[in-house]
Amino acid sequence: MACNLWPHLVSYKTNYLMKMLPVILMIVIFCYSCSPNVVSYVGKTLEPTDQVEVFYDSQNIPVQYEIIGHAVGEGLKIDQIRYELMVRAKSEGANAILITSTHLERYSNGEMAHTIKQIEASFLYYNSSD
Repeated sequence: MACNLWPHLVSYKTNYLMKMLPVILMIVIFCYSCSPNVVSYVGKTLEPTDQVEVFYDSQNIPVQYEIIGHAVGEGLKIDQIRYELMVRAKSEGANAILITSTHLERYSNGEMAHTIKQIEASFLYYNSSD
């Protein structure tokens, strides 16, 4: 009799999984939308700093500086990416960030589309002679 129940049990499990598929997909999408921002950095590492200024035009920087590195931040919200760049800049020893460009990367898997935002920036260290 156990052999006769097996096809019904398999059919029940398959139906249950098919009903749960939308719920599983929603959980995956939710987790992806909460994914952390990513900051990639290439450059020098100096003593950490306490404050970082943000500039969008090099003409507005009031002191002499050197570029100590370059970073790219990616995520879903521009303000959060900028914040993460500031945190990373402090840890790398920068006094300022010069935002050099922003990009939107659109991805689609046929059914769903999402946009990843990118900020490119230079990390600046103020020359001590000023």
